[in-house]
Amino acid sequence: MRSRSYHDLVVDVTCVRCGVTREGAGRVLPGELGDEIERSVCAECWKEWLQAQIRVINHYGLKPVQREDRERLYDFTRQFFGIGPRPHEHAREV
Repeated sequence: MRSRSYHDLVVDVTCVRCGVTREGAGRVLPGELGDEIERSVCAECWKEWLQAQIRVINHYGLKPVQREDRERLYDFTRQFFGIGPRPHEHAREV
């Protein structure tokens, strides 16, 4: 029998997008954005974002393998969930 790791555990979150407490999306992205999503986005809303993400990539002609486009896609992700700006952008506003 395989032992369960931290990433195998199902964690309930109260989603920042829909407000419902249910299974979280888990660790879906790296870095601080990934941390925020893991803490505050449900699996259902993450699935909705995956569908919307395809439309965003196609509409704007983004190439996520390129860093600039990937960062832009992360910005759209933040907007979709209402998470807020990247930390360095916030510092510029102050």
